[in-house]
Parts: sequence; structure tokens; C-alpha cells
Amino acid sequence: ELLRGRMHLVVEVKQPGIAEQVAKTIRSCNALGACTIISFNLETCAQMRQIEPALPVGWLTGGIPEDDSELAEQLLETALSANVQFVDVAYKGIRPALLKRARLAGMAVWAWTVDNPADMRDLARTGVACITTNDPALALKTLTGP
Repeated sequence: ELLRGRMHLVVEVKQPGIAEQVAKTIRSCNALGACTIISFNLETCAQMRQIEPALPVGWLTGGIPEDDSELAEQLLETALSANVQFVDVAYKGIRPALLKRARLAGMAVWAWTVDNPADMRDLARTGVACITTNDPALALKTLTGP
């Protein structure tokens, strides 16, 4: 309620089996349009999409270890099987093949956790949709200037 109208809240669901509870809480705060859900648990992602289709959901993943189109395709097929709108990838697991396949699938790619300005600039140039950081002030300065 404190954030209403001021910012968008990204909620990481870490515990399996609480999707209904999370959706109920967000609904009770009239915050469906102000929240996005992320989770490493693919089943939780799928449950969130079923329980509350109005909530954007992203699957947290380590990405792919090498620039391989087949690995990228497998990762995105897995994500699409849970009906998520984006993949939230450990930034070192983001490869050109993954970005290309995601664009073709109409799926956004987010990056986590990026605290180095050079990495932030590189990822922004590749077209990632969102960068998670421990230092938002540094990210703003890096990506928008002083």
C-alpha cells in the first residue's frame, strides 16, 4: 500500500505452495496492475499464471552455459510450458542465442543481479528488458547519466 502509484513491485515467490496466498494478498491490496511475480520454481510460475492471469510472471533461471541455439530453444520451451511472459536470467547465463530465440518467441529477458556498470551498459545494449541490481542509484547513473 505504501508503494501505490509510486513504483512497481517485483515479488519473488520462494516457497512452493503459496501461490494462492500471494495472489490473494495482491488482490486485497488492489495491486494487480502494480506487481510482477518471479520464481525459480517453474510449478509456482505456472500456478500463479493459472490463479491470477492478470499478474505478469517470470521464471528465474541460470540461463545457458554457452551460446547454443538448441540450449536456448530448450530453455524457452520450458518457460513457455509454464505460460510465463519472461525469463529472468542470471546475467552471466545470457547469451546471444538466448536473446535471439526469446525475441522470436515474443518473450522478454530480464537480467539478475548486475552490480558492475560495464555489465549494465552491455546488457542494456543487448536489449534486456530489466536489470536487477543491489545498487539502483548506480544503475540509474550508469544507464541514464548524472
